[in-house]
Amino acid sequence: MRIRLLVLVVVLLTGCATPVPTPETQITTTPEEASINIDGQDLGTSPVSFLLDFTTNDEYALVAKKEGYFTESKTITSASVTGDPPTLHIQLQASPMWQATTVSPATNEWMSLIVNPEIGDAEIWQRMVDATTKRFPELEEFDYNSGYIKSVLKGKRFDTPRGEFRLRSRFIAAVASEDPLTYKIKLISEWTDKGIQWYPYNRVFVEDSLLIKELIDRFGVR
Repeated sequence: MRIRLLVLVVVLLTGCATPVPTPETQITTTPEEASINIDGQDLGTSPVSFLLDFTTNDEYALVAKKEGYFTESKTITSASVTGDPPTLHIQLQASPMWQATTVSPATNEWMSLIVNPEIGDAEIWQRMVDATTKRFPELEEFDYNSGYIKSVLKGKRFDTPRGEFRLRSRFIAAVASEDPLTYKIKLISEWTDKGIQWYPYNRVFVEDSLLIKELIDRFGVR
């Protein structure tokens, strides 16, 4: 009789025991402050905590993003998480294209440049050609009468752990208005990974951005 009561007490105590909750996983990245998304849910920037419950889900889709680094997309399983409390670390790879480029207001957008009226037309054209050919030695089209300049495309190759990437740029300038004399200028910037299709890139080579600064300094009205 005592044995039966003991078994009953054990069963009752076991049935009433509070389940141990699954602890949240600490998600970190190198570098820090990468945007974290899991199964379509934005969690903010790392480090963040999230409940990875592998008793209900076998895997989770994680995406980590940060400017200047390649996006990391990973399938997370229980084997991906280590430690107590559980932790998950994501290493992001730096983009050499990002490191070789910078921002410019003329990147893939027309930028207006009002010309100083004290500079003569011939001098303006000479300054435009000189500044352009310093960074783009070859011109595809140029015409003094219309004030149109279009450089030949130039590019660089970047070897990365994700394969080869290419980045190319071109400078275009044209007269947009005669009074006041205004040029519109643009830096075309594009990238590709397979050389078949090119996509707009929101940054330009550092030396190309210096061309825009020089044009403003040489004959623009500030």
